[in-house]
Amino acid sequence: MLPSGTGQIGFINISGAASSKPEVEADIIENVATYGRQLGRRSDVLDAILSHLNARSWRGDAKKAVDAFEEMNANIAAVKARYLAPTQENVDKLIDGNNSIMHTRPDEYERLRNELRRKLFDDKPTAGKKTRSKGP
Repeated sequence: MLPSGTGQIGFINISGAASSKPEVEADIIENVATYGRQLGRRSDVLDAILSHLNARSWRGDAKKAVDAFEEMNANIAAVKARYLAPTQENVDKLIDGNNSIMHTRPDEYERLRNELRRKLFDDKPTAGKKTRSKGP
């Protein structure tokens, strides 16, 4: 899809007020990576860097920044999980996202963990779904 003269690409609006070169932004979004993909990759890299720097031992404002970053990533993972197919890779991502808040937000970690257990094991199956065998 080619950018229009208004700076709109599909549902994405790139205004000249927000960018000195909207045509460059449009080219990047269309041919390289969407804003979401760019942010996701940056978050993945920051997460990897922080894991190698032992950032959990940091104090003060640096610790608050890392905690806020980890919380944001966990919240993003939770939102994405609502839209993902239940593949092994996606289940692993959901578990990793929840585990990432285990130390920074233990109450939320327990709440999510218990909710997953309840939904997976305690709820009655809905119409059209097979029931799990509970053994002989």
